Amino acid sequence: MAFTERAGTAPSGAHSAAPQLAVLTKAQLKKLRSLSHRIKPLLIIGKNNITDAVLRQADSTIEQRELIKCQVLGESEVTAEEAASDLAEKLGAAVVTVIGNRAVLFRRSHRDDIEHIRLDG
Repeated sequence: MAFTERAGTAPSGAHSAAPQLAVLTKAQLKKLRSLSHRIKPLLIIGKNNITDAVLRQADSTIEQRELIKCQVLGESEVTAEEAASDLAEKLGAAVVTVIGNRAVLFRRSHRDDIEHIRLDG
């Protein structure tokens, strides 16, 4: 497998139901950043911030594409960095980069019917 996963630790030894976060090397992040230049934002976060509907859309989109770009609109109460961190934690994804009002996330898909992003070469 081209990436490793790190289990999150919950306070006081409690078990967390949150997904595991992907941990990427610098080389893998560099490759994903270069791939992200070609994609348009598929997830828009507006004045309602990160809702259950946004999370469902993000999960579905990242499962289909593995690499997604998010845009945080000006009327949102969260910054792109806060949104990226929150989405990554809830989706078990890695934050690839945050620039301005846009963020890029990566998570390996479990689907067999898509072409997976190769990170090992």
